Amino acid sequence: AAFSITPERGPVPFEPTFINRSADADSYQWILDNGFKSADEELQHTFADSGSHIIRLIATNQYGCTDTALHLVVAFVPNTDLLIMQAEAEPVGNYLRISAVVANNSPYDLVNSTISYTDNLGNAIRETITDTIKSGKILQYTFASEIESSTNRLKYICINVEPATGNDERPADNQFCIAMNSDEFSVEPAKPNPADNHLKISYIAPQEGHVKIELFGQVGTPIATIFDGTATTGYNEVIIDASGLKSGMYHYRITYDGRSRTGVVMIMH
Repeated sequence: AAFSITPERGPVPFEPTFINRSADADSYQWILDNGFKSADEELQHTFADSGSHIIRLIATNQYGCTDTALHLVVAFVPNTDLLIMQAEAEPVGNYLRISAVVANNSPYDLVNSTISYTDNLGNAIRETITDTIKSGKILQYTFASEIESSTNRLKYICINVEPATGNDERPADNQFCIAMNSDEFSVEPAKPNPADNHLKISYIAPQEGHVKIELFGQVGTPIATIFDGTATTGYNEVIIDASGLKSGMYHYRITYDGRSRTGVVMIMH
């Protein structure tokens, strides 16, 4: 008995082809370690679970003599790296046409990635990128849905991309946000609220300037200075590691150009 496998390893769902190279055999029995069996001469099988899998082929000739061949395949959960390089909101009549440049830094091609749109008004769109994003390449994607732009309450929009399978190595660059109205200093509510290990505070700055973000306890006790630096014009966000904070209520204050905004967030571990 003899057979080869193409490919021998790959991301789940992993679907290798088993090529039977046995000679002088009349019947075959494929046995996989997940309990799957087949009497077909050739075999193709999908592995949904990651790990090493033993493939056994038993070949039997016309005299009832048998011979066995073994091979190993490896299915793994891929670590992908998708990112939004740029996003645009183009006015078309009373609507916005949303597009984004998506880059695939993964070592393999990606299909059926999910791309989504959110804004400060609570609008949400979720679509599937059906085109293959080649490894090391970029893809220009335009949302099929359009957003009404006639309201001046639209402060910012955010585009997010996620792989269909696997864990993204750098999820922080999966999102790209655009300030739609950067004429005034404004702060968005911290998200999520309540929060567990990570908390995002976002704000819009009318122009580049100094920003200080402070965290206080429930009764106003200073806890930490989260950020003390320069904000860029437009949308800005800060991700806070809240894993070291005790569960409870906290206040935060953002100061920009002498103006302050405050908010409240609940930490629950």
